[in-house]
Amino acid sequence: MSTDSKDITKGNARRIHKVYVTDRFMLIFGENLNTEYHSHHALQISLSLEGGMKIKCEDHIHSGNLVIVNSNHKHSINQSGVSLLLLIDSEQIEAHEIRCSKNLKDCYAESLEDNKLNEIAKKLYKENADENYVYSFYYRMIESISDSVHDHNHNIDERIEEAISIVKSDVTKAYSPEYLADEVHLSLSRFQHLFKDETGTTLSKFLLWQRTLKAIFLIVQGLSFTDAAVEAGFSDGAHFSRLVKRNFGLTMSEIKKNKEIEVIFIE
Repeated sequence: MSTDSKDITKGNARRIHKVYVTDRFMLIFGENLNTEYHSHHALQISLSLEGGMKIKCEDHIHSGNLVIVNSNHKHSINQSGVSLLLLIDSEQIEAHEIRCSKNLKDCYAESLEDNKLNEIAKKLYKENADENYVYSFYYRMIESISDSVHDHNHNIDERIEEAISIVKSDVTKAYSPEYLADEVHLSLSRFQHLFKDETGTTLSKFLLWQRTLKAIFLIVQGLSFTDAAVEAGFSDGAHFSRLVKRNFGLTMSEIKKNKEIEVIFIE
């Protein structure tokens, strides 16, 4: 397969997006991605595969071919050509590894020279890949960025892991910190401290992020915008729409205009 950047968009006159979704991260491929300012729970890695890329933070602009944006840091995206966004759930160990290796506060940019990584990314974009290929790319990217070999057996605090599992089992419920602290046998103050330390966010923001992901999943599965929002636990479609714009910098109408999106779910 040719890795010439000119080949990657050949024959694709219209903008095309492809998304690989797992329970730990999302790989989002797109052409000419442009968003308004937004922030979200995930740690974001932006990699330009072809064309130019600018990530704007509130008081500066990054223009390297790889830009890392920490959880809950406001930014916008302006990209011509094809790019990859890797959104990692903030509580995942890989997000912690990247934060530590780069001493990451808000954002970071560099020129990443890994031709093999780019070749694999382009294949993921042009062809549908299986679980092993997707995860192989994911861990190679983490290791290229963090300059370390990933410890696949490392887990977050088991009590916070249990709390996260409870939330994810039914995101429509209104979980209180008091309830979850009691469920995992921690004091309220200790639970809140550990949860923020492990996930990078508060329980309320974490729950809204999980509901947003569930609603998007339901829309992809064919539910209407309003039905998906309500089934995911939102009071109405308008609340969900506001969160989508806040989290992704795009309105739902802008997202729905893109008829070419292909979503692949990886177990």
